[in-house]
Amino acid sequence: MTDSDNTVALYDRLTGLANRTLLEERIAHEIDLAKRHTTSLALIHIDPFPFSEINSALGFAVGDALLVQFAERLKSVVRKVDTPARLTGDEFALLLPEAEHEGVLNVCHKLSRWFEEPFDIGGESLFLGLNMGISIFPMHCASASDLMRGAMVAANEAKKRKETTFIFQGSMARQAGENLKLFGELRRAIRKGTLNLNYQPQVNIESGKLVGLEVLSRWQEMHISPGRFIPVAEATGLIRDLTRWMLEKSLAQAAEWKAAGHIFPLSMNVSVRDLLSPNLISDIERWVDAYELEGYPLVIEVTESSVMEHARLAIKALGRLRQRGFGISIDDFGTGYSSLAYLKDLPASELKIDQSFVTGLAGQPGNQKLVKAVVALAHEFGMKVVAEGVERVEELELLHQFGCDIAQGYYICEPLAGDELLGWHQTTVSD
Repeated sequence: MTDSDNTVALYDRLTGLANRTLLEERIAHEIDLAKRHTTSLALIHIDPFPFSEINSALGFAVGDALLVQFAERLKSVVRKVDTPARLTGDEFALLLPEAEHEGVLNVCHKLSRWFEEPFDIGGESLFLGLNMGISIFPMHCASASDLMRGAMVAANEAKKRKETTFIFQGSMARQAGENLKLFGELRRAIRKGTLNLNYQPQVNIESGKLVGLEVLSRWQEMHISPGRFIPVAEATGLIRDLTRWMLEKSLAQAAEWKAAGHIFPLSMNVSVRDLLSPNLISDIERWVDAYELEGYPLVIEVTESSVMEHARLAIKALGRLRQRGFGISIDDFGTGYSSLAYLKDLPASELKIDQSFVTGLAGQPGNQKLVKAVVALAHEFGMKVVAEGVERVEELELLHQFGCDIAQGYYICEPLAGDELLGWHQTTVSD
């Protein structure tokens, strides 16, 4: 094999970094050295984000240019003995020979600071966040494959916890195995259509009338809570399939209600990955046409934190949805970190106050002040306010006193299946 052939075989063509094959060879070599000299080595698995969203919104040429700049910046902050590598499309790794625990953390801190600066791509200033996972030989593993797997699992844990860096722990391998099993079962359930949709009523606080329904995915067959399967769907990319299943099935249900003479506005949750997909609007409009729901009141619901992670791209995507006639709801408001500068630019029709500020509201003076402030602020921007998690009459009374528009929670009604909802609605109307 010529030197040219060797370069092609062992280095990534786009970035010039070591590829997975070369990285595995160097890890095996460094483990042999570490065993002979009783030293340690570390691997950092690096997941920059949001590459997939940037590719979707700005195109692959911009994404490739960003990958090249990312690689150059990564190379500029490492030692000569270290090996930066590109593993897959947007996954990288950094091999650190003779590295101790504190030294590895210092490298991660240095990388985090270094990547706070934007990348200039064709006049666009693009920011990347980092999720980094650390695995150390011999502390966490005994082989090259275990070192790589441990670092990847730790990076996934950092992503799940919304942290920059996470160090591998033995229990995480078991959790990863359970998640893999759940992933397979969830994929089959989506394909077979064996998940369920529930609808939680939202009522006007002043009149008590039904003004909307939040669509909620449930996995009743397996008795697995959304808090368990939704994070797995988000981490594995299944969230796109799950969202599209939810959207189409809820629109089919809306068509049944419409045929029976009922128009119930639907509020449907989408992830930021879905939001930035170029096909989201066309998919929804195709289903709206198929089920003859032109003009049906539909609200797209996204969490505050997910919007703020990708603020510029997300605001553009939300603006396109608003122009097409969709309502926009910012969910879990108050739990994220949005600034007033971004809030004034959000093309939202409503804010949803997170239930953590509503539950026990009567005994929480601080939360009362916050809720009053959010209501006033939202109204100033022309938005309605929905309070989630209303479980007691005194909470509803305070929300009414504060001028909140809409309430949702178990005091109003628990989430119901589609056929149960009609019975509940008829009962409340007759009352």
